[in-house]
Amino acid sequence: MAGKYVQFGSGWHAPESWENYDVSLYMRLRELPLFGPLFARLARFPAHVRYGNIVTGLPVALGSCDGVYSCHVLEHLCLDDFRTALRNVHALLRPDGIYRFTVPDLQHHIGKYRRETDAGDWQAAPRFLNETLLGRAHRNTLRDTLIEIFTGSGGTYHKWMWDEASLRHEMAAAGFRDVRRCAFLDSQDPMMVIVERESQPEDVRQSKFHESITLEARR
Repeated sequence: MAGKYVQFGSGWHAPESWENYDVSLYMRLRELPLFGPLFARLARFPAHVRYGNIVTGLPVALGSCDGVYSCHVLEHLCLDDFRTALRNVHALLRPDGIYRFTVPDLQHHIGKYRRETDAGDWQAAPRFLNETLLGRAHRNTLRDTLIEIFTGSGGTYHKWMWDEASLRHEMAAAGFRDVRRCAFLDSQDPMMVIVERESQPEDVRQSKFHESITLEARR
């Protein structure tokens, strides 16, 4: 299919029909002149995934993309960086281009927490903090610290959580239009179906999307 499609935060799930970028520390380490090949083998990233940070800007021409996609990436950004990322995505899209993304659904997790507290479950609060990745049971490991230094992200942990209403507000402020909530594999563009099908391992796919919000919007 003609057109340019870019995924950021791809991890290992990077269809070859897409241009895939990831901000992982391993992506930088594998570019080292002497030890790069060793890190490439350890990280096991597909060879066609390139290093790229949506906050500082991807090496992609502005206004060139028919579609941009991210899955469980934006929640790892602080609010300022989230807003920068949205503006950068908007600038990458051609007129009428589509941005589709998935993030955890804060409203879902709050509803679950309230039901559990109403039932007298003392584990409701720690479970909420654990499942939303908003709480840290232990201090940062060296690996956690290095990831935060090299990528500017929260690593494994979440920095900002979203519900549908707040996301719609931010999307409109960034210049997006025709924002709609989507189900898994429900897209107006068949290329989005390809990348979404491959964006999560089979065993976690349904649970990830059940507890999440997927939005699709146009420039």
